[in-house]
Amino acid sequence: MNKILVIGYSSRHIVNSAKNAGYSVYAIDAFCDFDLDQYATEARQLNVHSDKGQPDNIEACDIYDLINSFNVDFDFIVLGSGFEMLDQACFSVPVLNNSYNLMKTISDKKKLAKKLNLLGFPHPEIIQLNRIESVDFPLMLKPAIGGGGFLNRKINDLDEFYQFKYEAEKAGLNMGDMIVQKFVDGTPASVSLISSDEGSCVISTNEQLIGTPWLTRLPYAYCGNITPINSLYNELMCSMACDISLELGLVGSNGIDFIITDNGPVVTEINGRFQGSLDTVETSTGINLFDAHVKSFNSQLPSINPNPGIYSGRAILYSNDNFVVNQSIFERIKYENTKDIPCRGAIIGANEPITSIFSVGNSRENVLNDLKKGAERIASFLNNPFSKKIGQGQVVGD
Repeated sequence: MNKILVIGYSSRHIVNSAKNAGYSVYAIDAFCDFDLDQYATEARQLNVHSDKGQPDNIEACDIYDLINSFNVDFDFIVLGSGFEMLDQACFSVPVLNNSYNLMKTISDKKKLAKKLNLLGFPHPEIIQLNRIESVDFPLMLKPAIGGGGFLNRKINDLDEFYQFKYEAEKAGLNMGDMIVQKFVDGTPASVSLISSDEGSCVISTNEQLIGTPWLTRLPYAYCGNITPINSLYNELMCSMACDISLELGLVGSNGIDFIITDNGPVVTEINGRFQGSLDTVETSTGINLFDAHVKSFNSQLPSINPNPGIYSGRAILYSNDNFVVNQSIFERIKYENTKDIPCRGAIIGANEPITSIFSVGNSRENVLNDLKKGAERIASFLNNPFSKKIGQGQVVGD
């Protein structure tokens, strides 16, 4: 059995898929959730949390000791979200990801915008900060590098912009690390595809749950997705995704994010690694994405069912408060149809993800309603002050 290493900020979904594909999987992960330990042969936790909701200042040298601690000769490594910018030349075994130089281009929204403009794909216009007083609002502020939507903000007027700038700089955020775009209104969506040097194969189209009020207080945080999405522009999105993949030379599992407007799809981001939609895509299509990802590096593309009859959804529930996962909270989360289950004793901060709720059904409406009910049951339990007692008279502080 091949022994492989997955390195990711949150890698449970990749590890799960790799295990199902028949690999002995080792993992380095920022959370090391309960179910990650169930799927991985061994796992190590890396402290990469930052106050910005994303891993910060990750270097290959930071994880060498953890890799060596396994004392395993790995057949290959796969880099997940937050680690895709590691320099692959630093590893002594093959890394099955897009190249480091390509990731530098597509992960930087300024560089990506220039590339998409040259290729003729619609993309939100980037506004230079020195033009801010002469443009029409609303605008979107977001980090130039990094995803997740934690710091994304819609700015409705100049006063809001300067207020955000003041608060950001007061908190130590460099505005030079942010970009300003024309705000694009529409439905967030994505196309999941497998790419190789022989071409690209669309696996699914997905609706994205962004800033969903019953899951988070953060207005643009990624909250999961529903697979598939039914849109008049599905065919066009799929065609655009394949063309982009071909032009950029993507390989493996990739995702192209869109906003579906009244005038058609607009490209927002390119995720050149496994995406958060992996679970729902696999459930809806019956394809093991890790297996397809590995085979794409040998120029093999999967056969797919273009009309999946199953709807699958994932909803990421975020915390409103700081708390410690005690036995009762652990059992309550585990009772639902959940994955990414935090271990007993895990500390969950305000606005951090708690767990992922899943549902399968024959329609989008059924899946969405089921996800909402599951999220509400967990949230209701957490809002009960007695649920957060972890000892005689001891309650987790804010």
